[in-house]
Amino acid sequence: MAVNAILGCSNRLGIVNRFVLAQSFLKGSEFVVNTVSLNGKHHVSDIWQCHKHRVLGAGYVPGCEELLPFNGVIQQQLVAYVIDALDALGFTQGPAHFEIMMTERGPSIIEVGARIQGGVNPNVHIECMNSSQLLTSIDTRL
Repeated sequence: MAVNAILGCSNRLGIVNRFVLAQSFLKGSEFVVNTVSLNGKHHVSDIWQCHKHRVLGAGYVPGCEELLPFNGVIQQQLVAYVIDALDALGFTQGPAHFEIMMTERGPSIIEVGARIQGGVNPNVHIECMNSSQLLTSIDTRL
């Protein structure tokens, strides 16, 4: 069992692992949804589908992200889910970045942060959309 290989053993910092945190595996397609909120009103700036590939010994390795149109059945489900999540989490101002797995049971949050999507060259978003989550965030402050 994986827990036995971790619990009670020393980690890379030389500290004995006293606890194990487990997370369920979410099977489905991964999406990124970026938003900007102002006074509790939420705007979806972009929706991306993540294409990852299983590599033995390395897990799932990112391939590319595909910019999706705002219209579509999956996009409508994602937007409704994200808006509900923003409200439930009390997000009222600024950017938010969601990573969501669309499972057989519907969308499920992998990660959410009160931040602009990181690790992406802003010029790519501007070239693809003539805008970006960063520019939209700035526009709401002007």
